[in-house]
Amino acid sequence: MKLMKKAFCNLISVLLVLAIVSGCAVSVSAYKTDNLRVGYSSPLNISGDFLTSSAAHSENYLAAVDKVAEATSRFAQSVDISEFNITKADMDTTFSESLRYSYPELINLSSSIKYSYNPDNNIVITVYPQYLFDISLKEEYFNPFNAIVERVALEAGEFDSDFLKALYVHDFIATNAEYVMPTGDPSTMEYGFSHNAYGNLVNKNSVCEGYTLAYAAILKKLGIKNGYAVSDSMKHIWNTVTIEGKTYHVDVTFDDPTEDLIGRVCHENFLCTDEEIAEAGHSDWVTEDVITTVSYPDRYWDDINSKIIIVEDYLYYPVYNGGSQVYLEKRNITTNKAQKFNSMLNGKLWTDVENPNSFYLGNFSRMEYVRGRIYYSTPTGVNSILPDGSGDRVEYTLTNAESTRLYGFAYSDGIFYGEITPTPNPNGEIIKLDIELTEPVQIYGDINGDGQVNLEDAIMIQKYLIYVLELTDEQLLLGDVNNDGYVGTADSVIIQKYAASINVAYDVGSPLNRNNA
Repeated sequence: MKLMKKAFCNLISVLLVLAIVSGCAVSVSAYKTDNLRVGYSSPLNISGDFLTSSAAHSENYLAAVDKVAEATSRFAQSVDISEFNITKADMDTTFSESLRYSYPELINLSSSIKYSYNPDNNIVITVYPQYLFDISLKEEYFNPFNAIVERVALEAGEFDSDFLKALYVHDFIATNAEYVMPTGDPSTMEYGFSHNAYGNLVNKNSVCEGYTLAYAAILKKLGIKNGYAVSDSMKHIWNTVTIEGKTYHVDVTFDDPTEDLIGRVCHENFLCTDEEIAEAGHSDWVTEDVITTVSYPDRYWDDINSKIIIVEDYLYYPVYNGGSQVYLEKRNITTNKAQKFNSMLNGKLWTDVENPNSFYLGNFSRMEYVRGRIYYSTPTGVNSILPDGSGDRVEYTLTNAESTRLYGFAYSDGIFYGEITPTPNPNGEIIKLDIELTEPVQIYGDINGDGQVNLEDAIMIQKYLIYVLELTDEQLLLGDVNNDGYVGTADSVIIQKYAASINVAYDVGSPLNRNNA
């Protein structure tokens, strides 16, 4: 599986090389203008130069990156950076990648960069950002992207620790997107999207750059320190993440295997030391971060290939004990103690449809948390159970269980999906599952519980702030729409804007179901 992913990355690099060789060359002198020359740099493949170059970490260089990023956010056509003394060599080797990876939210930015420089000293004068789309399409592309980043960050922000936030975002990205190698002209917008966070989060398909930049964009929104690791030989990039003062590797791409079954997410590459990431198939990487040599305590997640559900003080996930036992496990976040969580999954095995006396080794149950219930898949259907262990019930039963099994299960945009196939092999038939959601939905901003976010909710916050009205703990949680830890005037303003449909995507995106609805 990992070798296949490496091959995909290598093939992407070959396609890029061929496309650029047949088009424009890298850093060529095109013409003279007022004794200046114009260069054009387009990275041929993923390179770690921007992480290891001393020039790329100088104060002037970083200031130039910040200035170009600010201009890019406005779709500026040119940016004067002559004051920073950036060289042509830096522009050719590191600047474009430094810009894109420092600002993963700039989904309009192409990997190419055009610039003018003084031929006498090779100092860059002006940068001309290259865009995947023009400013007339800004809302069309930025609005859905920002809404997803806001939503996932808001959901992850409910958890108390950076560990839980990083885990939640990791599982979201791995189950939301699929690794897809782009085809066609590398200069096209869709090809460019496959290499950035938009392709991963909105189009739901990308290469390793898309996974890495999507993870970086959401962690940046959450205020979690993160960086990058790059392997030139693997033609691969992944994240580094700092948790409780220690920095680890996180490779979401490798934790979303190709070819995949829906709802499957591995955790072998989550919070790894150098030794652990090497054992997971990585080699020859560079990073600017100092990776801890101390393994994260009790890596219970290494063999879990489903979402890990986080509810209050507990984690829930399916376990396969290596023999003939499959069951759910419940782990206390504070004490790290795990216990068997009794459910109808106990003793269920994914048997061979042609020989029911034999079964496939491994854990094939997938999990989702929707509107207060934990949904888990069985070989022949889907069940749901409350976090306290009560109310376990059948939600869906396969109609053709004599000839197939449910090997994939996921929930997205209000719909449950299943992937059915006779064996654990991917590329099964993906079907919509007729599962009715009956529990009441809890929506951020809906303080009065009427199912809508409107002016009445904003007024309730205002009354609360002047001590005219008391709010329950649940209402305070739903009222903290900007996720800053308390209910204040800013939350009231955001709700008013939402109710009036003003700048919706940039504020809260859409009313958010607390439980991923």
